[in-house]
Amino acid sequence: MFAALLAIAALTFWRNPIPEQQATLGKDEVRHELAFLVRLALTPIILSYAVTDILYVLLEQAVGAWLPTFNLEVMRLPPSVSIELASEFSLGLALGGLMGGIVLRRFGWFSVLSCCLSGVAAITVSALPLARHLSLGSVHSLIELPPAAFLFPAIGVFLGPINPAINSAVLTYLPQKYHSPRCPRINCRRCSASPASRW
Repeated sequence: MFAALLAIAALTFWRNPIPEQQATLGKDEVRHELAFLVRLALTPIILSYAVTDILYVLLEQAVGAWLPTFNLEVMRLPPSVSIELASEFSLGLALGGLMGGIVLRRFGWFSVLSCCLSGVAAITVSALPLARHLSLGSVHSLIELPPAAFLFPAIGVFLGPINPAINSAVLTYLPQKYHSPRCPRINCRRCSASPASRW
């Protein structure tokens, strides 16, 4: 499936070549653009976004890394079932991100962010006590699990829309001409926060 998607992406770029001559900048233009990026990076809204986004990535990566251990040691699931159940978290993140993009078209970013954080808190408070009373050592497949076992991995559905909501908030307050230079910063922060969360 991934190979097919990569082939489609490669075909799209091949059929729509990028005009490199128009993208080429002179030395003075490069210096001007770099100075502009530095000034943009030091604005209060971008700095606050950087801190918020790093905290979100740390939370997302930490939950994803800790979830198999939670399933294995708290719920006493077999290792194979523990890993399979942890995949529900990744699926929830993907679905939550897609749903967040749709919901943000109708509702404000603050309302979406508040609902997501409330959902994360509600699942955490309710799922952890329920997990203590589950005895699932004899379970050998996901079909045999009770509904309560799927509750905590479903936290990804509420974590997924948080990042789109944060991005929407920043893009709302930034002028449109600043949108493109801000986008590459997302990948830089994600790359730096992922190893930190594993540490």
